[in-house]
Order: sequence, then structure tokens, then C-alpha cells
Amino acid sequence: MDMLKRLQHIVLTQSFRYEKKPIFKLSSGAKSSFYFDCKKTTMDPEGSHLIGKILYEQIENLPIKGAGGLTLGADPLASSLMHTAWEHNKKIYQFVVRKELKKHGAIKWIEGCLLPGDSVIVLDDVVTTGSSVITAIERIQEDGLKVFGVIVLIDREEFNGMEKIKRAIPGKLVKALITRSEIMNLHENLDNTYHNTESLKNTNMLDPLSPQELEKLQNQYAKLASDEILIVFCMNRLLEIMKNEWDSGQMPSERHNELIPLKNDIESLLSQPPEKHTSIAQDILLKAEKILSIFA
Repeated sequence: MDMLKRLQHIVLTQSFRYEKKPIFKLSSGAKSSFYFDCKKTTMDPEGSHLIGKILYEQIENLPIKGAGGLTLGADPLASSLMHTAWEHNKKIYQFVVRKELKKHGAIKWIEGCLLPGDSVIVLDDVVTTGSSVITAIERIQEDGLKVFGVIVLIDREEFNGMEKIKRAIPGKLVKALITRSEIMNLHENLDNTYHNTESLKNTNMLDPLSPQELEKLQNQYAKLASDEILIVFCMNRLLEIMKNEWDSGQMPSERHNELIPLKNDIESLLSQPPEKHTSIAQDILLKAEKILSIFA
């Protein structure tokens, strides 16, 4: 799997939430059906590693000395890029754009090792209206740095955020690594596969299975267990189902005790490197099937 595709799947399974009704309040005050908690990706070890490598590919040949943006969204991205660049014998200095002007010592917006006249790339984790990035650009320029361009992790594709950034720095590089449409397409594909797997919803394995039913069930799980991303998606869905049941306060203690080993198995799977997922996922899914009937 290439790095960008893997990063998309990390965003999907760890940072993305979707509801049909617009229940998520954004920093702009607007409400949306989509929510990206990007810190769960940018502060994840694998996510951070991938972001650093992908960003480095984007800027490797650019004449820039620094990377950063408005704290806090840009900070993990800039750190990832700085460390990856150093591994390639290239110095890219991380900088931070303060939310409030420093009022003592050297009065400035920018923290870091850069000097006036240095060229920088502006980063952010997610763009909605574009206001955070534009604020960062204005403060970077006020402190004498030159903006070469902007790279963001996710474009929410709402409120023309990316277009506003392009108008703020006409002719400059403005790019998103991932779009909301890409993540939503992945979400719909996985969600459909999950819900169309009849055994995960309807089969009660507490009842005897015919040889034909058993073969069908095994084939379904073999398909699930062959896709590492679908595995992670299904495991997280199972954990979500269990949490909802526990939170309801209506689960009998014997059912709760049945679920504890399954929960431990799932969490163990999710802690393993992706290449190990397929070797144990089918067993976990079969265990899940045996007790999913309690949610019917």
C-alpha cells in the first residue's frame, strides 16, 4: 500500500466522524455532518511518520528554509517534516505562529530559528473557511518571512476555504494532501461492505449452523480478513457497539464478561503493525460473531 493511501485510512479510522444530521459545531460556529479530529492522526506514531515522508516529497526541491503555521494544528505536521528532512540531510526549520502577540522580550508572532527574508511553507491540519491559514500568512509576512506556499493535510471542501487561501497568495503553491471527498468515499465503501456482511448483523451462532451456512460465514470472514483496512474499520465498529451497550447500563453482567476477552483481542489486534492484521483477524471476527447476537 502506498503511503498516501495508508494515511487516508488512518484518517478514516482514527480522525473522521460522520452523521447524517449536521451535529458537529466547527470553530467557525457553523455546523457540519463531518468532523475531523486531526490530532488523532498527526500525533499518532505511524500517522506522524507518514505525514513527514509525504510532506518531504512535496517540498524536497523547493527553496524553503522553514515550515509551520498557526499553533496548534500546524505544529505536529511541521515537526514531522523537520525530522524527516533531517534524515535526508536537509535542514527545514520548524516555526510556530503564535495565537497572541508576544508582549515581552522580542515582540513577535513567530517562534523559531528563522530570519527575516527566509522563505517558508505554511502548514495546517484541516481547512474549512481558510481563516486560520490566512491569519498565519498575515503574521508570517508581518514578521518579515516570505510565504512560498501552503500545504494542508485535509481540505474539508466547505466554505471555499482553499479558494480563499489561493486568493490570499495568488500564484503560489496551495495544496491539500487529502480531501473530504476521498475520505467520504472510503467511508461509504467500507460502511456498505460492513453492513452488507449479513453475518455481522443477522446470524446467531448460538444456534447450530448447517454446513452450507458455515461455509458462507467462513467465506465472508475470509473476505474481511484479506483487507487490512476493512479489518481496522470493523474492529473499531465492534468496539463502538460494545461501548454503546456498556454505556446504556442495560447489559447483563454475564454478557459483559463474555465481551471482555473479545475487547482485549480487538485492542491487541489494533496495536499490531498492519502486516500482521490478516493473520489473526479472521479468528477475532469469528469470536465476535458468536456473541454479536446479544445486540440483536
